[in-house]
Parts: sequence; structure tokens; C-alpha cells
Amino acid sequence: METAEALAARLRANPADREAFDALRALYEQAGDYASLANLLAGWADWVGDDQAAADALVDVGDLLASTLQDRVRAEEYYLEAARRDPLNLAAVEALQTLWEDAQQHRRLLELLNAGHFDDVGVCFDIGHAHIMSDVAAAFATLKERIRSTHIHDNAKDRDAHL
Repeated sequence: METAEALAARLRANPADREAFDALRALYEQAGDYASLANLLAGWADWVGDDQAAADALVDVGDLLASTLQDRVRAEEYYLEAARRDPLNLAAVEALQTLWEDAQQHRRLLELLNAGHFDDVGVCFDIGHAHIMSDVAAAFATLKERIRSTHIHDNAKDRDAHL
């Protein structure tokens, strides 16, 4: 089994060496070295010529940053780049939606939809989520032009309990 250093050297010499990429990814995952894994995926996304594949890798980087490394600011940057590379990447848009809901920044979702010219895309207004994350009336006022469906349930404002 090759070391991480040897695999990284192979990739520097030949970025198309998929065997080295997969082996290094597995090594980083097994070791729990998520910062190195994020760097590997980001570098591969920069190299690969396929925007859809790059966007998928960028979403993986964002997921690592948001959930494992607790860096939501950098995660947002990677999700935005994924959406820029592939505007139809729903994982990127959903991840951004989650980040912005958690930060009570509903307007950011509208900005993304408007910038992408997604005139036919609506949102599902989840009253329970809005109750937990912010003021329901304010969230509704921000999103009302894009609301196409609703999910109605109650909670004690502490978790998504579906009371």
C-alpha cells in the first residue's frame, strides 16, 4: 500500500491518475483526515474539465466543511461555486438553503434563484422550520413570491418535532 505522500506525488505528476486519486481519498477517509480530503477534492474539482463532476466534488467539500470541520463560511463558498459550475446541482442549492435557513438569511435563497434565472422554481415554505429558525411572518414575507407549496406542522421552537 502506497503512502499518502507517494499518492500525492503521483497526482502532482499526473492529475488524471484516477487510481492514485481514489486510493488517496480512501486513505484520508480512513484516517479521518478531513481537511486533507477537502483539499484533495477541491484540487480535483479545479482540474477536472466536467462541470457536473466538479460541482459534485465541490458539494462534497462543502459537506465536509459544514458538518465535519464546522466551517460554514467556507462551506458556503464551495456550495456557491458548485452552483455556479452546475446551476442544476440540487445538492448545492439544498445545502445553501439549509445554511441560509439556519442563519435566518432567507433573502439569500431568493438572490440565488434570481441570479440563476430560475423563474419557474418555487420553494416549499415549511412553517415548522421557519418557527425554529426565525420569525414565521418575516420568513413568509421574504419568500411569498416564490412559495409554491407548504409544509404545515407545529413545534416548541426547539426542534423539528411535528407536534
